[in-house]
Amino acid sequence: MAVRTNFLENEAAALDYISGVKILKQSGRYDNYIRLHLRAVQYEAAPGINGAHMGAAFLPWHRAMLHAFEIDLQRVLDDADFGLPYWDWSADAELPDPTTSAIWSDSYMGGSGDPIDGPFTNWQTVNESGRISTNNIERDLGASSSLPTYASIAAILGNEPYDVSPYSTQSKYGFRNALEGFLITQASAMHNAVHDWIGGQMSSPPVAPNDPVFFLLHANVDRIWALWQSQHPSQTYFPVVDGAPTQRLEDVLFGYPIQPTNFAYTPASVWSISTLGYSYDNYPAIS
Repeated sequence: MAVRTNFLENEAAALDYISGVKILKQSGRYDNYIRLHLRAVQYEAAPGINGAHMGAAFLPWHRAMLHAFEIDLQRVLDDADFGLPYWDWSADAELPDPTTSAIWSDSYMGGSGDPIDGPFTNWQTVNESGRISTNNIERDLGASSSLPTYASIAAILGNEPYDVSPYSTQSKYGFRNALEGFLITQASAMHNAVHDWIGGQMSSPPVAPNDPVFFLLHANVDRIWALWQSQHPSQTYFPVVDGAPTQRLEDVLFGYPIQPTNFAYTPASVWSISTLGYSYDNYPAIS
């Protein structure tokens, strides 16, 4: 079973991640994930809800994407036990200046810039038409928003149930809308705030996966969801039958199946991470 570890606490996994991403980029397979995300954002499941965001399927959709991506990395790294690392952005929120975190060093993900420095400099990106462009990865770390803290995670972990009608950004309570970042009356903007804090392509939902830090960010979102699931074992996925297409318990999530899994992911099929064959080394240090 793959164990997903902290990017900044497992140098071997961090460097393997960088190597694997570069191999996938060179073969063109990395760009397939960008286009998958792009198509999902462009798909309207219902007014105000797309295939991957602003609705109940937000967490299952990205869990499916991470699972397929992890298997692709295992394939190119020739390591069936490789676990996709996560970036614990709440740990960096505790720093006097989060932009000085080691994750933004030239040895790891590179820092701010147009183009960024580090191992992913001068990469051609995919534009919102799905075509390869001459633009490179851009970042403007810390220019907008702030990173969510452990206290803000703790503030949402008590939320039940998973989601409530209308299963959108307008849901007045529930865990999904809080973690996605739209239930801002309770805590900071969570997932949304991290995207905005990074800036560049990461602040543009359709093409955010151009930046490889996307997968590290979402692995941490998935880790928080897994923690919530462990703390609320009686909770189940909603909606079951009354939601929009691609958003219900047994609906195939938009854009799937895809290689390398060729699996018709549904919210039901991704509810358990142990069934998917991975775990996390630990969960957020909630005070």
